[in-house]
Amino acid sequence: MSKYLLQDYLINSANMYPDRVAIKYKEKEVTYKQLMYNSLCVANMLKTLKVSDCEPVGIYMEKSDLTIAAMQGILIRKSNYVMLDSVTSPVKRIIDIIKHSGVKYIISNVRQLQKITSDTKCDKEYLKNIVIISTDAGYEEYEKYFENIIPLSFCGEVYLKDVEKRAINQDTAYVLYTSGSTGIPKGVVLSHLNAITFVDWCVDYFKPTVEDRFISEAPFHFDLSVFDIYVPLAIGATLVIVDEIVQRNPLQLIKYLQEEKITFIYSVPSLWIAFIKYGKIKKGDFPDLKSILFAGEVFPPKYLKTAMEYVPNAGFYNLYGLIETNVFTYYKVESTDDIKDVPVPIGIACENSEAIIISDDGKEVTETGVEGELCAKGSIIMKGYHNNEELNKKSFIVSPCKRHGGALLFKTGDIVKYNEKKEIVFVGRSGSMVKRNGFRIELPEIEMAIYTFPYVEEAAVVDVENKEGKLCICAGILVNKADDISIVNLKHHLVKKIPSYMVPDYFAVFESFNRSVNGKIDRQYLKKYFIDEISKEEGK
Repeated sequence: MSKYLLQDYLINSANMYPDRVAIKYKEKEVTYKQLMYNSLCVANMLKTLKVSDCEPVGIYMEKSDLTIAAMQGILIRKSNYVMLDSVTSPVKRIIDIIKHSGVKYIISNVRQLQKITSDTKCDKEYLKNIVIISTDAGYEEYEKYFENIIPLSFCGEVYLKDVEKRAINQDTAYVLYTSGSTGIPKGVVLSHLNAITFVDWCVDYFKPTVEDRFISEAPFHFDLSVFDIYVPLAIGATLVIVDEIVQRNPLQLIKYLQEEKITFIYSVPSLWIAFIKYGKIKKGDFPDLKSILFAGEVFPPKYLKTAMEYVPNAGFYNLYGLIETNVFTYYKVESTDDIKDVPVPIGIACENSEAIIISDDGKEVTETGVEGELCAKGSIIMKGYHNNEELNKKSFIVSPCKRHGGALLFKTGDIVKYNEKKEIVFVGRSGSMVKRNGFRIELPEIEMAIYTFPYVEEAAVVDVENKEGKLCICAGILVNKADDISIVNLKHHLVKKIPSYMVPDYFAVFESFNRSVNGKIDRQYLKKYFIDEISKEEGK
């Protein structure tokens, strides 16, 4: 069991490599010494405000070195952080998360304060109870909206011994919010030990050095960012944070990776598909890249093979896990010969983790080719869902394996099987959760958002794949009057309710739904309908 806490990666590296660059953001380079100082200033502010032990503190800022300093300062002070999506989520969703998490303090900046207070649907009465710690000037005009706005002070000497409060590694380190089937986002509570188990495995397995350069491509409220932030901190390497504008343009991002001599990148496969389709990459474009990690969705075989041909000197690794588990299985793609017409395996369990396949009758699957639900065991597994005991009970089962002595297993909801090499192969997703571009999406949450639009009587959302294997989200709706519905207006309505990546790609208005004998909407029929419609559209 690890003796460390998550912030100790920074503390140790700041002692060993004070003058090395910890973070590069735009033209700004921040050394480990500077990052440590900024983190201590955050911790000192929390001490001044008398923030309680183990209290959640929100972070509502775009990605930057200060955002990482805020995380570390919160941890140093024995609190935990709740990352709030500053880019894709509408304000209502942010407020819902603030309410659900119980956050009373938020570290933010003027850009985000302007965004949240200017929204007409914002619950301004609730905001009055929130204390804001502002990282920049110009906050005065927003003071009327909050109980208090306090500027974060970066002056004077601050020492670790004066502000540090030590947690234990089972204490909560951070809470990540993800799509919830009830329409309310779910808070996944992760401990120091959960994160450290993953980070330590990454350091041991990938063997990065202080000379490596990592790229921060994933949003900080997304679980892939745990690797981006903490693996470099653990070894004293440099993390390069991508500017939002650069990140949206494949050509600019490719150039940025080249100029910054990035050696490690961890992303969803969609990024590489964009590089191949729109970035015009060619063999030899990434001479410095040595490790390409991908997760969050299936990497279509034809694109994976092309990527490997274009970056022949890099290792390609398929990492598998959920927010609740982080990564707990992995597979190294040794060569393009490993790539067939089906996705590569998700592999074998990481050290300190165990991957178990459980059949429908509740027994462990050991035979090749037999399908079952993948379950996880080990210190990688989350503490639980915040304020959701019902879901916690549904998500864990007592292991049927005698060797586990009655330990709990986390049910991933993914159907898998063993291949002839005893590697785990992903088959599909059970239930109503899908992943797109690495983001987890609960289809019922989209339905709940559609129901808030006037004239909608019923809604059913399904996922299908087009001819290229791209996941498409499709919504069938019943309305009071067909003439009263505008799909354009519905889309505008939805972006105010849910993140943009959850808005359906296709809509269809029906007079009635096909139903099963028990009265439920026939979703398989709906899928077939959209597959046919998409095929017709793509054939034009």
